[in-house]
Amino acid sequence: MRKLLLLIGTDGTEREIAYNDRQPGSLKFMQDLLGGYLESVHVLWEGAKRQAFVDEDGLSKRLPFNRKATVILRGSRVSSEVGGIVGPMIILLPTPKETTE
Repeated sequence: MRKLLLLIGTDGTEREIAYNDRQPGSLKFMQDLLGGYLESVHVLWEGAKRQAFVDEDGLSKRLPFNRKATVILRGSRVSSEVGGIVGPMIILLPTPKETTE
């Protein structure tokens, strides 16, 4: 199934990326975007609870601080995590409903 994710870079850039979650390698695809193993966090994005991922080993890799991702995480009341995000963050977006005419 075709899905969307939002990649938030350490420089604050946002990029929507389409992917197929049933295609073999979709986990590896997300790991490649982040540069390592995935750590799941939950955030509020556009008023809804969303699953997000960061690099599990970001601190030990000394990845750069991601201010935008940290603000999103700290502003999310659904999250119990403290501290900051280093490296990029992926937020899984809702799949747009197809419209028919």
